[in-house]
Amino acid sequence: MLYTDEASELSGELMLRSALAHRLAELDSHRSLKIVTVCKSGGRAHTAAQILMQAGFPKVHVMVGGMTGWKGAGFPTGT
Repeated sequence: MLYTDEASELSGELMLRSALAHRLAELDSHRSLKIVTVCKSGGRAHTAAQILMQAGFPKVHVMVGGMTGWKGAGFPTGT
């Protein structure tokens, strides 16, 4: 599951476009799952990860390099 505040090209994600801190209840049923945050380059993803961790989500990770790094590594993207 991923958080992003911009259109993403990864498929199968939960997109929360704005005000993550106000929408944490939507993620409660996923609290025990690993959550990976991603944005274009990593800055906003770190902010999202901090919000989630402060709210008690124990398995939060940031995709280092963001979508720019993902594409640069040649990994697949959705349509």
